[in-house]
Amino acid sequence: MKYAFLLILIIGIISCEKPSKLEFSLNCSSSKSYEYNKTKDFNNNFNIKIPKSWKTNYYYDINSSEIYAADTLKELTKSFIVGVSFHKGNIELNNDYNKKLDSLLFLKKLNKYAFGKESFLNKPAYWYLVNGTKNGYTYHQLNITIKNSDKSYINATSEIYGDQLINDRICKSISILKTIQFLQ
Repeated sequence: MKYAFLLILIIGIISCEKPSKLEFSLNCSSSKSYEYNKTKDFNNNFNIKIPKSWKTNYYYDINSSEIYAADTLKELTKSFIVGVSFHKGNIELNNDYNKKLDSLLFLKKLNKYAFGKESFLNKPAYWYLVNGTKNGYTYHQLNITIKNSDKSYINATSEIYGDQLINDRICKSISILKTIQFLQ
């Protein structure tokens, strides 16, 4: 009986998913678990688990491939849109990158209100949160740039419209983005 309890305890500890540093930084508690379909990009660079009921769109060309998904059964202001794009090329997550990023955000009239440089999916990454107005809605975006290698990187985003449950939707999107797997 003691061994059965010990075995159940060990399995329970092992199966608990640890929050990422990003989730810890944003005070995310454990998010809702979805039923997922594993989805692979057209160029076989990565896959991601997308909730089964979500609508998914794919784009690709010779240097990049993208997957976008959203829960189209909910209103735009109650859901979020996730996007993952794989790019060939080297990216350095340094001060030059930050300056270019800040210039782009300024042109788009988006305000960066949180950011950090830390590991995501066991890779070097830079993340930031912005807010502003888009299509007449209050808009928030989480962006995570993940350096895969000297030859490729991934940009993962979550777009959140409206003013309600922003942090909750950010945390749910991170739980989906954490399922990205590099295939190259």
